[in-house]
Amino acid sequence: MLDKVYKEIKKQCDILYNILVANGVTPKDKKLSTLVECSKQLYCIHPRKHYGGVILDEFGYVEKLFKLDNVVEYNPNSPYLTKGFYKVKDNKLIIDEERKLELYPDKVTF
Repeated sequence: MLDKVYKEIKKQCDILYNILVANGVTPKDKKLSTLVECSKQLYCIHPRKHYGGVILDEFGYVEKLFKLDNVVEYNPNSPYLTKGFYKVKDNKLIIDEERKLELYPDKVTF
């Protein structure tokens, strides 16, 4: 019985370890106490809280604060993100092809 519990805890520790590493946190070992402590380094977005973006001046003081409607991962090198045809689905940016054709009927590719 105890052996079964130990194996399940070890399995869950392996899963948590992989989640931490995938999110940029590398624990020194796979002990549960270490993993729990390292998990405090992760930033989490809570669906019922309100978040804002902050623009800082060169000295690190808040210059502007703006409301965030959603948080997504994106490629900052894409020049087309604000052209009006990207939308958010399941917290991912996707291209709405119909909208793209409506806005830019003469453009074949971007």
